[in-house]
Amino acid sequence: MPRGKPRRGGSLKSRGSARNSFRPARSGIRTKSGAYRKFDSQRVKNVQSESEASEPESEGKDEEVEEAEEEEAVPVRVSAYSKLLQSLGQDDSEEEERPPKRMKLDDEHDDIPEMDPDGADEEDGEEGHASSDEEDESDPYEVHLNPTTDTPVALDLKTATKSYRNIPKIGTLQIYTHPDLSPLHAIHRLDDLRLKKKISSKSLAPQIFNYSDLLFTRRTPTNAPELRSILTLHALNHLLKGRDKVLKHNSQDDPPADQGFTRPRVLILTETRNLAYQYGLTLTRYFSPEQIENRSRFKDSFYSPPPSSPSQPEDYTDLFSGNSDNTFTLGVKLTRKTLRYFSSFYQADLILASPLGLKKILQGKKRDSDFLSSIEILILDQADAMGLQSWDNVTSVFSKLNKIPEESHDADLNRVRSVYLDGHGSTLRQTIILSAYTTPEILSAFRSCENWAARALVRPIYPPIQLPEGITISFERFLAIKPTDVPDKRFEYFTQTALPEDGVKNPSQQSKGVLIFLASYFDFLRLRNYLLSSTTISFGSIHDYSSPSEQRSTKALFRAGRFDVLLYTQRAHHFWRLRIRGVKRVFCYGVPENPNFWAEVVGMNCGYKGGGGAGGEG
Repeated sequence: MPRGKPRRGGSLKSRGSARNSFRPARSGIRTKSGAYRKFDSQRVKNVQSESEASEPESEGKDEEVEEAEEEEAVPVRVSAYSKLLQSLGQDDSEEEERPPKRMKLDDEHDDIPEMDPDGADEEDGEEGHASSDEEDESDPYEVHLNPTTDTPVALDLKTATKSYRNIPKIGTLQIYTHPDLSPLHAIHRLDDLRLKKKISSKSLAPQIFNYSDLLFTRRTPTNAPELRSILTLHALNHLLKGRDKVLKHNSQDDPPADQGFTRPRVLILTETRNLAYQYGLTLTRYFSPEQIENRSRFKDSFYSPPPSSPSQPEDYTDLFSGNSDNTFTLGVKLTRKTLRYFSSFYQADLILASPLGLKKILQGKKRDSDFLSSIEILILDQADAMGLQSWDNVTSVFSKLNKIPEESHDADLNRVRSVYLDGHGSTLRQTIILSAYTTPEILSAFRSCENWAARALVRPIYPPIQLPEGITISFERFLAIKPTDVPDKRFEYFTQTALPEDGVKNPSQQSKGVLIFLASYFDFLRLRNYLLSSTTISFGSIHDYSSPSEQRSTKALFRAGRFDVLLYTQRAHHFWRLRIRGVKRVFCYGVPENPNFWAEVVGMNCGYKGGGGAGGEG
């Protein structure tokens, strides 16, 4: 029989056979094993309903059957004998001697059956009704998802109203708003946030809760936990409000359009499983469900003890500690009392995924992307790490967001907002990007967002970096009229001017110990091919795909002076943070994207304690 189907008084087979048999009546009850047991004269035990028995759950494909079957709440039968004893006023102390069987709830249980699917538990009892939070037309949730115009238009930065605000020790907050719209809901104190009462005790950022697009390029390991808490609260508040409004409107004869095409409304992209695990823990802490399904499996799949690496920089430890795998997807379903990990996408409220893991699904055999059609909050955490992995993974996800689905997926089109039906769902999507620094790819993705509300950009203040004593830096400029000419002009200047002037091409001069740091792998391939044609320069390379053995041998040969030049790519340094000995001069073939790399490569890896210098070419 389908899992989750309530059964009364045992199986149909056992009840039918008992009804048709001519055996004499027995003073007892039939147990699950088929044997009879005599009644205890002191008390009557409540027979546990088989609907309470825990069964192994299957992911995704059984959830739709579950929700439909569990909508009918079946009361437990009480035998006539039990009623008779109750009417005689049996002593409570006797009941306490043998407490009735109850289903054991354990937060650590890996396969707890879902007791509260959205279709049933929210409407069962007083707690199942929509929350009594007061509605306010100025609520940011209402203002953002129910714009006054039928077809919201993406915010045009050229005509938008600009405002600035200084954030101490962070930078300048630059805000763009529509010139014809009233100012955003002001948030001066906690009550102005209009959060769900369950989470209203937390302090949150106004720009996030006003549904403004936000690009924050000052993410650090220190402020990351606070930012993660704010974003998780915002996502949880959004999901709970949306669910309550749907439940409230269900009782109306003519309910308004209050939904999207599919159930997932929040998408959180992280680069590693460890960061996704931190988001899951934060969500659990703030939601405080009575049951957490698949919790042990979630921990086993996403958590690993962080290794002790005190010699590595703080940002490296923050990114690669714990489980650093970057191929994963996870659906999270919220009901009134339950949080379920590993829910199917179409039954999930929130999706935690890596760009690479999601890209593999989007470009798989089914090429299914309909579950991204109704995303209303998109969060990218550690976008800088995503760029160093492959920004193409992120653009693949962006290209599938808020598109009209190819299948209906049992959506009630009368309840779907007209904005989605018209193909303008992206105007309702809030995009929040957290990064340690800005890159052209991140800035381009942020500017491509079509949120009709405001847009906020934090321009950080970069403090000066203290280099080791004795290092000198020089910047060299080359002429490039158009941005498309930069790669060719840089290569031409570097090979014809920078290297000869520094004496790298002249073996009679001190040309050993030259480290060339390249931010782009394509620049590395181009420069490597050029050096291969040279008969006067001996060189080695450590790049993105160098094996550990190749790294060790190349470093040893370079330190021994067998290689005059060492090519070192940015992604190689990002993943391994190597300390290279024997470096006397450094050429940066373009400025490193990560500001920390500048000090690490030019300063720390040089090993200078006095004298010498470093050349920078930009």
